[in-house]
Amino acid sequence: MKDDKFTYVREIACSIVDEFEELLDEKNITIPSDDREGQEDKARLYGSEYYQIEDVVVERLRKVEKDLINLCGDNEVMKDVIEIYFEKEV
Repeated sequence: MKDDKFTYVREIACSIVDEFEELLDEKNITIPSDDREGQEDKARLYGSEYYQIEDVVVERLRKVEKDLINLCGDNEVMKDVIEIYFEKEV
């Protein structure tokens, strides 16, 4: 079940990074990356720069989950609801 949870959070993170990449595309901004190896690529975020941002977003989402659970206090039902939400399969 842990892998499903991680996959779902990672999927949310990717969708957030994709939105950011669309904004970069609208502004015609490409983030430099050594991973491009001189190849032209349409991606505005590429390689390690993409994954660096994705990892930060995943960390924030996992913190949000923990914060929400802590806010529930003794309400076990709400804790379960939050945990089930973050365990959804993609």
